[in-house]
Amino acid sequence: MFFFSSCAKKTASPQEYISWVEDEDNGLSVGKSFDDISYTVLYKPVSYVVAKEFINGGIKQEGIAKRIKDLGDMQYVTLRIKSLKANELMRAGIKDESEYYQRLEYFMSDIQNDIYLIEDQDTLPCILNHFERTYGIAPYNNFVLGFGKTMHKNADKIFVFEDKLFGTGKVMLRIEAKDIDGVPQLKLN
Repeated sequence: MFFFSSCAKKTASPQEYISWVEDEDNGLSVGKSFDDISYTVLYKPVSYVVAKEFINGGIKQEGIAKRIKDLGDMQYVTLRIKSLKANELMRAGIKDESEYYQRLEYFMSDIQNDIYLIEDQDTLPCILNHFERTYGIAPYNNFVLGFGKTMHKNADKIFVFEDKLFGTGKVMLRIEAKDIDGVPQLKLN
């Protein structure tokens, strides 16, 4: 664990930054569980995406500014849906193989129509969806999602998923503005 001075904006190395964002105590990772299913959302600042790519060797120091520009003003979130009773989310509660393939099609494309982000009075649709398959080796699946430019920097973000598969209805998860504002500054040198 690392500590910051309260006098200036906190700074963190790439690994410290990643750990800070992923630490549930810092408020950017929020979740809700139901009888059979849990939902977790990780709000990912652009600097988090860059830090992950830098740590993994995907970009070099000299490419960081370009990568930040390429990522643009979008907001990124990872949604994890996990089965609490089945060994594989894709097969949780299905009756036959056709349901499996319908679920796969839904996860690959249509799910983004049931996801949005609310900021103050604005509703931002999901404009990017990347479904990460686990091929039965985990009871969860991740969805890397992108939303448009933030309209209200000092507003809470309310992630909304209108669940049509698992019977949980509308799932709403709040990421508080104070937690987003508290993210340290990424220090890359």
